[in-house]
Amino acid sequence: MNRSIWAAGVAVAALLPTMAFAQDRCAQPSNDRTAAGTVIGGIAGAVVGGNVADRKNRTEGAVVGGIVGAIAGNVIARSTADCDRAYGYYDSNGQWHANDRRVDRASGYFDRDGRFVEGRPNGYYAQDGRWVASREADGYMDRDGRWVPATVNGYYDSRGQWVAGASSGHYENGRWVAGSAQGYYDNRGRWIRGEAPGRRDARGVWVADAQPGHYANGRWVVGETRGYYDSRGVWIATASYAQAQNTYQQDRADYERDRAGYERDRDQTRRDQAQHDRSDMWRGVGTGSREREAWLGQWIQTARRNGDLSPREATAAMRTLNQIKLADTQLRNRNRGNLGPKGAATINARLDTLARTVRLDARDDDRRPASYRRN
Repeated sequence: MNRSIWAAGVAVAALLPTMAFAQDRCAQPSNDRTAAGTVIGGIAGAVVGGNVADRKNRTEGAVVGGIVGAIAGNVIARSTADCDRAYGYYDSNGQWHANDRRVDRASGYFDRDGRFVEGRPNGYYAQDGRWVASREADGYMDRDGRWVPATVNGYYDSRGQWVAGASSGHYENGRWVAGSAQGYYDNRGRWIRGEAPGRRDARGVWVADAQPGHYANGRWVVGETRGYYDSRGVWIATASYAQAQNTYQQDRADYERDRAGYERDRDQTRRDQAQHDRSDMWRGVGTGSREREAWLGQWIQTARRNGDLSPREATAAMRTLNQIKLADTQLRNRNRGNLGPKGAATINARLDTLARTVRLDARDDDRRPASYRRN
């Protein structure tokens, strides 16, 4: 009996390649189930055939029973796959495989887990393996008349060949041209026919390069993006990229808000420091411009005699002070001897700047005057 089963096993093994070749390209998981059904059916048929046959013909009975059982197991396993009704299937990496059956008979597809799903795919698999639903089950017929979801930018055709840059149509001079297309857009929005640029990741999965822009209402919008065009030419950003864009926009808004707050705090600190410096510089000095001009002139001369200011620094400072005095006099002459609030603010601001510059020169050791002519 063992010899009979062994002979039947040889016959079934010889039959497997033929059956595998005859299998329809339908669903990756279903191929495994069909092969398992063939083997199990062959073994069961061999056992039954060997027991039913007489003693002299047990080997032949086992072989015949094994072949019949293998065929029956193959048919039974394949019947669960519904290949005749499938538009295609997603492999374990979430990439689409077009079926080689008639589209007018299709009513569903196989997901990446090998489950038959009624209807056309209404979404796509994101890079993290999640199924992302779209607004509708949109798609188109490829050059072989096989149905392809509009959500994919590459797929395996009915011959198992990879088609990169697949699209439900393309834009020519801002006008949507519907129909199966293969290509990509350059950075000026011109359609380039041929295989789209991309790469294979560590799993061997094709990852298309980000596009340099997209069409919106017939106009080219520059900016790196990922997504697809539906059958009407409407651009739809894929969830992963749209989420990244939203995150970027939110981070950008947070950054701008934080920067604006920092600049407000910085400016306020500077104003507070300037107010403190003015109070410190003019402590004990009157608020009038004439009083401050006289005091500042004495300070410059004293710093020159003490060596805190070099002759060049002191000369530059006095020249600037004299210019401020002249402007003070001119303003008073135009206003009947009074500066007025606006004139006083202008002269005092120039005196503040000069006083800070003199202080800076008095504290450094380079003996070169700072730029006084700005005052």
